Amino acid sequence: MKNLINFRFVILMSCNSKSPKSVGQNLESKIDSNLESTYYSSNVNFYTILIKNDSLNGEYYFGRGYYYLQLMDYEKAERDYLVSIKLNFNKVSSYYNLGLIHSSVNDSIALIYFKKALDLYPNNDCLPKKKDVEKEYNACLKRIKK
Repeated sequence: MKNLINFRFVILMSCNSKSPKSVGQNLESKIDSNLESTYYSSNVNFYTILIKNDSLNGEYYFGRGYYYLQLMDYEKAERDYLVSIKLNFNKVSSYYNLGLIHSSVNDSIALIYFKKALDLYPNNDCLPKKKDVEKEYNACLKRIKK
């Protein structure tokens, strides 16, 4: 039933004669209201619509990547984080999240992403905190040296 409601919402939003910007604002508002919920799939769909309306907005790719990560769809999360980096949105957090994705599979790749986050950090005050990035970087180094 929830999927039907969400589908109707998407149809109503896409049929709306409002400008793409107001459609985007409405969807952003809906995403914010779902932020604390478990409706990760719905939020992926909302971000997908936002991306269709503005494919050069790195924030939308970053947001969709976050929800793909919550759904454990690591390939899609990685793809979206790489696009958000290419679009110059929140590179430190994107590299950090890419490092986390790879840290359970391939520490060598994770190390590269954590290092990129650390290299950018002095010029960027956004989250994650530098000590968190350093902690993950050092943990990968330790596992590789074993």
